Amino acid sequence: MPNNHLPKTRYEIADKPQLRPYGSKVDIILGGNNQFGFDGESCLILGNELIVRLIPRQNKKFEFQKFTAYLEGFATASEAEEAGLKFAM
Repeated sequence: MPNNHLPKTRYEIADKPQLRPYGSKVDIILGGNNQFGFDGESCLILGNELIVRLIPRQNKKFEFQKFTAYLEGFATASEAEEAGLKFAM
């Protein structure tokens, strides 16, 4: 039974992942003043249709932060690819 307070897309991602099995992977390197304020794995909900899971990667140079971003919850591979390209820009 859907949660009435969730938009349809987020409900499908959370409760029926088989309807939205596709995702994208984007590597991120931040340096200088551009830093995320967290060190562990995080999940961001951007809008009603995009979930981004950020996972920190090992980094030998402390002036940089490295993350792998997983964009999740797309109905088609082409949607996932398009979102990954937009996210990378």
